Amino acid sequence: MASSDTRRPERLAPGVRAGSYQIESALGEGGMGQVFAARHIGLDKPVVLKALHTALASSGDAVTRFIREGRAASKIRHPHVVDVTDVGSHEGVPFLVMEYLEGEDLHQRLHAAGRMSASEIARIMLPVCDAVAHAHDAGVVHRDLKPSNIFLARGPHGREVPKVLDFGIARLLESDGVDRVTITRAASFLGTPYYVSPEQAKAGHSADARSDQYSLGVILYELGTGRPPVQGEHPFEVLTTIIAGAGTPIREALPTVDERLATIVEEAMAFETDERFPDVRALGRALLELADPSVRAEMAAAFGAAPAAPTPRAPRPEAPSADAFAPTLAAAAQVTPSPAMPEEGSRLGLWLVLAAGLGLLVAGAVAALLVYLGGSPEPVDVVSEPASPTVPRIAPAVGGGAESVPGPVEVAPVVPTEVASPEPVAQMPAPEEPAPEEP
Repeated sequence: MASSDTRRPERLAPGVRAGSYQIESALGEGGMGQVFAARHIGLDKPVVLKALHTALASSGDAVTRFIREGRAASKIRHPHVVDVTDVGSHEGVPFLVMEYLEGEDLHQRLHAAGRMSASEIARIMLPVCDAVAHAHDAGVVHRDLKPSNIFLARGPHGREVPKVLDFGIARLLESDGVDRVTITRAASFLGTPYYVSPEQAKAGHSADARSDQYSLGVILYELGTGRPPVQGEHPFEVLTTIIAGAGTPIREALPTVDERLATIVEEAMAFETDERFPDVRALGRALLELADPSVRAEMAAAFGAAPAAPTPRAPRPEAPSADAFAPTLAAAAQVTPSPAMPEEGSRLGLWLVLAAGLGLLVAGAVAALLVYLGGSPEPVDVVSEPASPTVPRIAPAVGGGAESVPGPVEVAPVVPTEVASPEPVAQMPAPEEPAPEEP
């Protein structure tokens, strides 16, 4: 009796070398297969290796589609899509190689938080909508969007970067080459299908971009209320409820839910595909209304929307410029009763007045000197006449025969230079006449 080889493909495990990659540890196991932390041997670079589950790896067509879909996913270049860097196979088990990320998935975050605010939901889900819309533009439909396929990676400087995982992998379940037994086995690993659309839940119906939109609506529902719209312990029960459109409306699940979020969820999760948003980009535009101004400014261009108007802020005190001091200095100058500077046109007249005053001073000094030389040699008392504090005066000539000096000359004051008062001019007493002799 001839023996047949019934050996099933070997499961990948820590310590196994798969091509250029050394598997180091297991990160988790999902419906489609196992996820491992690995390292590229030649580059000594950490990577994530995702292997197709053995229940699906037994189908040659499933393996072919897995590799093809992996290559298609690697062509989706987007900052919010995990980067697929390589494909390979070990003992008949295909695997994808992806960039290594640190952080947690959205399912873990939601489990810890319970539910989130509308602005926090927008911050996380706007990049996700952008990534899904970008994939749709490239003709790739995800078909398995759920919180565990949204990874919140820690980016540079501690910034959180949402990334979508597993593009195109779920599509292989629709392959005609995968028999119903294999699909049933896969479903047992997939768990409760909370996030599938009604058209996906129906047998013989294919999923498209509108199905991805429905799944995004379910995620938004759960983030806002803390629970999915359909609950049940068995996949069949959940699928039956989804097909019947009998999930709990979001406003009943949480009456205090944000009104804008509820409206978005209701349209994204419309039972009829034609009643949903035209596309995921339109869903993102509606979600922008929930975002903080900074997030909206960053994401608006991705959805063809105008950025939010900047929030007005109180004006900051600015360092005063040199010009700003001019009025203050002018006001300070007006405190003292100093006259203003003369205009350019009056400066010539001022100099003429000053010159005339100086000439009169010289003339007075000469006259006094002449009188002094012609008088008595006896000592004389010098009597100085105090100068006026405001208007300089010229002392009159000494002696009766001397010419009198004109009256005081008014001199326009000059600012800021003060005109010094002239030194007092000495006055010589008139010579005494001999007294007449008495008879």
